[in-house]
Amino acid sequence: LSVLAPFSAVGTAGMVFTLVVMAIRCFDGSYDPEQNGRYLDTAPDLRPYFSDDEHMPPLGTNIFLLSCMCFLAYFCHYNSPRYYTELKNNTIPRFTTVINVSFTVTALVYFAIGIFGYYTFGANTDGYILNNYSANDDLASICRFAIAISVTFTYPLPFIGTRDGILDLFSVSDELQSSTNLNILTLAMLSAFTLLAWHFTDLELMNAVGGAAFGTAVVFIFPSIMFYCAVQNIGSEVTFRLKLESILVLVLMCAGIAMGVIGILVMTVGLGE
Repeated sequence: LSVLAPFSAVGTAGMVFTLVVMAIRCFDGSYDPEQNGRYLDTAPDLRPYFSDDEHMPPLGTNIFLLSCMCFLAYFCHYNSPRYYTELKNNTIPRFTTVINVSFTVTALVYFAIGIFGYYTFGANTDGYILNNYSANDDLASICRFAIAISVTFTYPLPFIGTRDGILDLFSVSDELQSSTNLNILTLAMLSAFTLLAWHFTDLELMNAVGGAAFGTAVVFIFPSIMFYCAVQNIGSEVTFRLKLESILVLVLMCAGIAMGVIGILVMTVGLGE
């Protein structure tokens, strides 16, 4: 993964640049109808719209939909062993510090993007926020390019985990994992994923349902079951603290499943309307 580190840095820079631009547009009035903003040439359903409760985001069951999208934001759990193995001076305390810092920074970035997006466009905030910005907005156009770069350069990180998972799932031997075979598998997977991405264009739906179904499994179900089984395998030497933690993770797993189910219902059935 060290080979991908410079490209990951470029992708991260693209996300940070987009965040800065969103903050600028949130406060400079370019999209404010009351100030006759200069970039109000977008489609009516993409222009800023606020109800009487201006700048107050709706809650209710839609909060579960937001939770499902947040699950998808932390969807690289399966790469954790690789990150730990390739981490310089890979001790558990150092790995814990890296995870805590990276998750905190990521959460703050997602939170800031959500806040700036909603406070700029209100109820008409699109699932892909850059759709709300005018095609004549030069900064927004640069952001679209920056996001494309970010997706391109960070894509190998989750892709490698997915490819390795497929190899493990089908118990492919090391002898068969030659460079030629891996290249063929990579090309086939990329082609399949590209066709799917071409067909499914509703990013809000994909994020919500994907987060509710797969995100819940990766974030809540699988880790909880693995931890619980690991504690049970310790036997009579298990401590009271570990027993308590094994019970708590099962409770957390059930809570995650409940939020995932409600999120899917909100998105597909319209329970939140």
